[in-house]
Amino acid sequence: MANVRLIDAKLPDFGIPAQRPELSRDVYAERLAALGRARRTANLDALLIYADREHAANLSWLTGFDPRFEEALLVIAPGTTPTLLAGPENLGRAQDSAIEVEARLYPPFGLLGQDRTRTPALQEVLQNAGLRTGQRAGILGWKYFGPHEATKPESWFETPSYIVDTARKIVGADGRVVN
Repeated sequence: MANVRLIDAKLPDFGIPAQRPELSRDVYAERLAALGRARRTANLDALLIYADREHAANLSWLTGFDPRFEEALLVIAPGTTPTLLAGPENLGRAQDSAIEVEARLYPPFGLLGQDRTRTPALQEVLQNAGLRTGQRAGILGWKYFGPHEATKPESWFETPSYIVDTARKIVGADGRVVN
Protein backbone atom coordinates (compact mmCIF):
# COMPACT_ATOMS: atom_id res chain seq x y z
CA MET A 1 0.00 0.00 0.00
CA ALA A 2 1.30 3.46 -0.91
CA ASN A 3 2.11 5.91 1.82
CA VAL A 4 -0.28 8.83 1.89
CA ARG A 5 0.46 12.05 3.72
CA LEU A 6 -1.83 15.01 4.32
CA ILE A 7 -0.06 18.32 3.77
CA ASP A 8 -1.08 21.96 3.90
CA ALA A 9 -0.83 23.04 0.24
CA LYS A 10 -0.88 26.73 -0.57
CA LEU A 11 -2.74 27.93 -3.65
CA PRO A 12 -0.55 29.76 -6.14
CA ASP A 13 -1.10 33.49 -6.53
CA PHE A 14 -2.50 34.01 -10.02
CA GLY A 15 -2.83 37.74 -9.53
CA ILE A 16 -5.74 39.88 -10.58
CA PRO A 17 -6.32 40.37 -14.30
CA ALA A 18 -5.82 43.93 -15.49
CA GLN A 19 -8.77 43.60 -17.82
CA ARG A 20 -11.99 41.60 -17.70
CA PRO A 21 -12.10 39.14 -20.59
CA GLU A 22 -14.97 39.85 -22.98
CA LEU A 23 -16.26 37.79 -25.89
CA SER A 24 -17.11 39.74 -29.01
CA ARG A 25 -20.63 39.83 -30.40
CA ASP A 26 -19.23 37.97 -33.42
CA VAL A 27 -18.55 34.95 -31.20
CA TYR A 28 -22.18 34.94 -30.05
CA ALA A 29 -23.43 35.46 -33.61
CA GLU A 30 -21.47 32.40 -34.77
CA ARG A 31 -22.86 30.38 -31.86
CA LEU A 32 -26.39 31.36 -32.87
CA ALA A 33 -25.65 30.43 -36.49
CA ALA A 34 -24.23 27.06 -35.40
CA LEU A 35 -27.34 26.44 -33.30
CA GLY A 36 -29.47 27.26 -36.35
CA ARG A 37 -27.55 24.69 -38.41
CA ALA A 38 -27.97 22.08 -35.67
CA ARG A 39 -31.69 22.90 -35.44
CA ARG A 40 -32.13 22.32 -39.17
CA THR A 41 -30.06 19.11 -39.06
CA ALA A 42 -32.34 17.84 -36.27
CA ASN A 43 -35.38 18.76 -38.40
CA LEU A 44 -36.68 21.20 -35.79
CA ASP A 45 -38.65 24.34 -36.61
CA ALA A 46 -38.33 26.17 -33.30
CA LEU A 47 -36.23 26.07 -30.15
CA LEU A 48 -37.11 27.01 -26.59
CA ILE A 49 -34.10 27.42 -24.31
CA TYR A 50 -34.98 27.44 -20.62
CA ALA A 51 -32.73 28.74 -17.86
CA ASP A 52 -32.99 29.49 -14.18
CA ARG A 53 -30.53 30.85 -11.66
CA GLU A 54 -28.79 27.55 -11.06
CA HIS A 55 -28.99 26.22 -14.62
CA ALA A 56 -28.15 29.04 -17.01
CA ALA A 57 -25.10 27.79 -18.94
CA ASN A 58 -26.86 27.08 -22.25
CA LEU A 59 -28.60 30.46 -22.34
CA SER A 60 -25.52 32.34 -21.17
CA TRP A 61 -23.31 30.58 -23.73
CA LEU A 62 -25.68 31.55 -26.54
CA THR A 63 -26.65 35.09 -25.51
CA GLY A 64 -24.23 36.31 -22.85
CA PHE A 65 -27.27 36.76 -20.60
CA ASP A 66 -27.32 35.05 -17.21
CA PRO A 67 -30.70 35.19 -15.44
CA ARG A 68 -29.33 36.06 -12.01
CA PHE A 69 -32.81 36.50 -10.65
CA GLU A 70 -35.06 33.53 -11.24
CA GLU A 71 -35.92 32.30 -14.77
CA ALA A 72 -35.77 33.08 -18.48
CA LEU A 73 -36.85 31.47 -21.76
CA LEU A 74 -35.41 32.16 -25.20
CA VAL A 75 -37.73 31.32 -28.10
CA ILE A 76 -36.13 30.94 -31.52
CA ALA A 77 -38.75 30.56 -34.24
CA PRO A 78 -38.57 30.79 -38.04
CA GLY A 79 -38.77 34.27 -39.53
CA THR A 80 -38.64 36.11 -36.20
CA THR A 81 -36.10 37.83 -34.00
CA PRO A 82 -35.41 35.53 -31.03
CA THR A 83 -37.66 36.41 -28.09
CA LEU A 84 -36.17 36.42 -24.59
CA LEU A 85 -38.74 36.23 -21.80
CA ALA A 86 -37.58 37.49 -18.41
CA GLY A 87 -38.99 38.65 -15.11
CA PRO A 88 -38.94 42.30 -13.97
CA GLU A 89 -35.53 42.02 -12.28
CA ASN A 90 -33.89 40.66 -15.44
CA LEU A 91 -35.61 42.57 -18.23
CA GLY A 92 -33.01 45.33 -18.51
CA ARG A 93 -30.16 42.84 -18.56
CA ALA A 94 -32.00 40.66 -21.10
CA GLN A 95 -32.24 43.66 -23.45
CA ASP A 96 -28.43 43.88 -23.37
CA SER A 97 -27.89 40.34 -24.67
CA ALA A 98 -24.95 39.77 -26.98
CA ILE A 99 -27.29 38.64 -29.78
CA GLU A 100 -30.25 40.54 -31.14
CA VAL A 101 -33.32 39.60 -29.10
CA GLU A 102 -36.72 41.00 -28.45
CA ALA A 103 -36.75 41.05 -24.65
CA ARG A 104 -40.24 40.75 -23.23
CA LEU A 105 -41.50 40.96 -19.69
CA TYR A 106 -42.98 37.73 -18.34
CA PRO A 107 -43.67 38.37 -14.62
CA PRO A 108 -43.97 34.67 -13.60
CA PHE A 109 -40.23 34.40 -14.36
CA GLY A 110 -39.53 36.92 -11.59
CA LEU A 111 -39.44 36.78 -7.83
CA LEU A 112 -42.63 35.87 -6.02
CA GLY A 113 -44.78 38.53 -4.40
CA GLN A 114 -44.85 40.86 -7.40
CA ASP A 115 -47.97 41.87 -9.30
CA ARG A 116 -48.78 39.31 -11.98
CA THR A 117 -52.44 40.24 -12.51
CA ARG A 118 -51.81 41.58 -16.03
CA THR A 119 -49.67 38.69 -17.18
CA PRO A 120 -50.81 37.30 -20.53
CA ALA A 121 -51.29 33.55 -20.84
CA LEU A 122 -48.08 31.68 -21.65
CA GLN A 123 -49.77 30.24 -24.74
CA GLU A 124 -50.31 33.75 -26.10
CA VAL A 125 -46.76 34.77 -25.22
CA LEU A 126 -45.22 31.76 -27.00
CA GLN A 127 -47.44 32.21 -30.04
CA ASN A 128 -46.45 35.89 -30.23
CA ALA A 129 -42.83 34.70 -30.16
CA GLY A 130 -43.46 32.54 -33.25
CA LEU A 131 -44.39 29.08 -31.96
CA ARG A 132 -47.06 27.66 -34.29
CA THR A 133 -49.38 24.72 -34.82
CA GLY A 134 -47.70 21.85 -36.63
CA GLN A 135 -44.15 22.85 -35.76
CA ARG A 136 -41.53 20.50 -34.40
CA ALA A 137 -40.06 22.29 -31.38
CA GLY A 138 -36.99 21.39 -29.37
CA ILE A 139 -36.73 22.36 -25.71
CA LEU A 140 -33.22 22.80 -24.37
CA GLY A 141 -32.83 22.80 -20.64
CA TRP A 142 -29.73 22.02 -18.67
CA LYS A 143 -29.71 18.23 -18.51
CA TYR A 144 -29.39 15.64 -21.24
CA PHE A 145 -30.73 12.11 -21.11
CA GLY A 146 -29.35 9.13 -22.99
CA PRO A 147 -30.65 5.76 -24.19
CA HIS A 148 -29.37 4.03 -21.04
CA GLU A 149 -31.84 6.11 -19.00
CA ALA A 150 -34.88 5.97 -21.24
CA THR A 151 -35.94 4.23 -24.43
CA LYS A 152 -37.03 7.64 -25.80
CA PRO A 153 -34.82 10.26 -24.13
CA GLU A 154 -36.24 12.97 -26.42
CA SER A 155 -39.48 12.68 -24.43
CA TRP A 156 -37.84 13.35 -21.03
CA PHE A 157 -37.79 16.97 -19.84
CA GLU A 158 -36.40 18.74 -16.79
CA THR A 159 -37.84 22.05 -17.99
CA PRO A 160 -40.95 22.99 -15.94
CA SER A 161 -43.96 21.03 -17.15
CA TYR A 162 -46.15 24.10 -17.63
CA ILE A 163 -43.76 25.27 -20.37
CA VAL A 164 -43.59 21.84 -22.03
CA ASP A 165 -47.37 21.36 -21.76
CA THR A 166 -48.07 24.79 -23.25
CA ALA A 167 -45.67 24.17 -26.14
CA ARG A 168 -47.37 20.82 -26.81
CA LYS A 169 -50.78 22.49 -26.79
CA ILE A 170 -49.63 25.07 -29.33
CA VAL A 171 -47.95 22.68 -31.79
CA GLY A 172 -50.89 20.29 -31.51
CA ALA A 173 -51.26 16.75 -32.80
CA ASP A 174 -49.51 17.58 -36.08
CA GLY A 175 -46.46 19.02 -34.30
CA ARG A 176 -43.99 17.62 -31.82
CA VAL A 177 -42.07 18.83 -28.78
CA VAL A 178 -38.79 17.06 -28.06
CA ASN A 179 -35.90 17.39 -25.64
